[in-house]
Amino acid sequence: MTIKKYLLAAFACCGLLTGCKSDEPMSIKITHVNDTHSYFDEEAMQLELPDATGKPVATYAYVGGYPRLKTKIDELRNEALVEEKDFMLLHAGDAFAGTLFFTLFKGTLNAEFMNYFEFDAMVIGNHEFDLGNESLASFSKSVNFPLLSSNIKTKKRDPLHDEYLPFTVKLYDGKPVAIVGITTEYTEIISSPSDATKFLTAEKAAKKTVKALKSSGINKIIFLTHSGLESDIALAASVPGIDVIIGGHSPEVLGDHSNIGLGDQGPSPIMMTGPKGDPVCIMHSGEKAKAIGITDVEFSGGGVVESCSGQNVFLVGNVFAQGSPAELVDDDTYQNIYSFISSSNNIEIVEKDLTSQAMLEQAKAEVDAFTSTVVGIASEPLYHVRLPGDEHEDAGELVGGSMVGPHVALSMAEKMEQTSGQPYVAMMNAGGVRADLVGEITVGSAYSVMPFSSTVVSMSVTGESLVNTLSTNVANSYLISSVAFPYVANIHYTINLTDPESPKVENVLVKDENGVFQEIDLSARYYLATTSYLAGGGDLYSFDEAQDITDTGHVDADVLVQYVEGQTGGFVTNIDSGITIIK
Repeated sequence: MTIKKYLLAAFACCGLLTGCKSDEPMSIKITHVNDTHSYFDEEAMQLELPDATGKPVATYAYVGGYPRLKTKIDELRNEALVEEKDFMLLHAGDAFAGTLFFTLFKGTLNAEFMNYFEFDAMVIGNHEFDLGNESLASFSKSVNFPLLSSNIKTKKRDPLHDEYLPFTVKLYDGKPVAIVGITTEYTEIISSPSDATKFLTAEKAAKKTVKALKSSGINKIIFLTHSGLESDIALAASVPGIDVIIGGHSPEVLGDHSNIGLGDQGPSPIMMTGPKGDPVCIMHSGEKAKAIGITDVEFSGGGVVESCSGQNVFLVGNVFAQGSPAELVDDDTYQNIYSFISSSNNIEIVEKDLTSQAMLEQAKAEVDAFTSTVVGIASEPLYHVRLPGDEHEDAGELVGGSMVGPHVALSMAEKMEQTSGQPYVAMMNAGGVRADLVGEITVGSAYSVMPFSSTVVSMSVTGESLVNTLSTNVANSYLISSVAFPYVANIHYTINLTDPESPKVENVLVKDENGVFQEIDLSARYYLATTSYLAGGGDLYSFDEAQDITDTGHVDADVLVQYVEGQTGGFVTNIDSGITIIK
């Protein structure tokens, strides 16, 4: 359907009601989340909250979860009614992927929760394509709200065709507000859309859509985007007619949260001036349903944002622990914490919605059973140690080092090759691997190997940078901590330990597109897959002059599960680590 047909349909609906009142002022309370990634359950999180003396200290609390989210949404919906404001509930993309809930239920549990919460719209994020277009189309059919993207184009033969809209028009007592979707243009290389799916540039699609909306008399336009904060800022600066941007795809929880130990993440909201001088309000609310975004907007009758206030609120339970080892706080400390939270505008103790909690408990029971699902078999015990030559309690000395680490690295490389069509190398730290693979490999055992829920990050690095990273972290492994030792995929390298005080990396080879290992070209660029932990500097890793850094959001353990399932007959065999030791 063309933009013109969408507009005709919207205004036909408007006419059937009370007639469109485009020139009247509006007050809207926008409640929003983004990048929830199927984190339906609460998570323990470290905050800074007062101790018995009032001093801020490391405190553990349960944060987020859909049962708390539903309670807060209901409260805000009622608040809007009392304040005589219109209410809108939006999701800025990436509801899919991230947890075992998604691995088991695909999109169905997201649909059940989101229908119960009564979302008004959701933009399609890149992870909505992780299971392909047919799965996303099925999700679209199962939800009671529109999926949006103005820059996605599908061919008629594609199952997703006609299952999403470029925008939707909400009517509040006849007053129309347009919500326009934008999806990151990089979806083609970080997820799995069909070859019948194309992604236009955000600016091009936005200008075309805004022009059509404005020419039809709609002057209040909200963009619901999944392209990252930097892209949202660029969009606001380049496209006239945008009033509000509710965004996702990057992890910012806008606002100053230093009072709870989470730092200052910039203005909340970010106020900008569009190309024609009108204000544009931008808000993001973080990830994993830990916080909820609340954005109150006042529109003039002419569609200009007269005021915009935004606040992200972390939703916490009423159980707190402090100390090392952490212990539940005493009554005096609890009262200090309670008083502090009550006086803060960015954190709130929220009870769980009982219906949502019952839905979650049923899902958790099914996930618990699912973790015992066998996905493959280790054809021989695959043991893990950190350094080549370390002793394993069951296997003795492992001259080649970990037998699990190389598989983890290869799983990341193959995942990125499948989604991008480009050859990849991969790097995994020894400390990120936490278990052996012996006998039957279950979903649970894969998550025991990779328990930290890191995600796969893609980047482009030079051959020189790769050699430097290997050299630095091999040296760190032997001289500082073995957790940093780099296991690799599609790379061979030699470690010279003739001088134990100065380990050296030599003879680095990279697998070419024909499967042949060739001497690394220091000036060439290579695609590298690694974990978000290492990409963020964990274990002192650094990737000099890396470009095109993209967190794909694929959870490393889930990638390992898919890798095991993809082995012939489900059998995982010992493979060459590619590492040679000279002593």
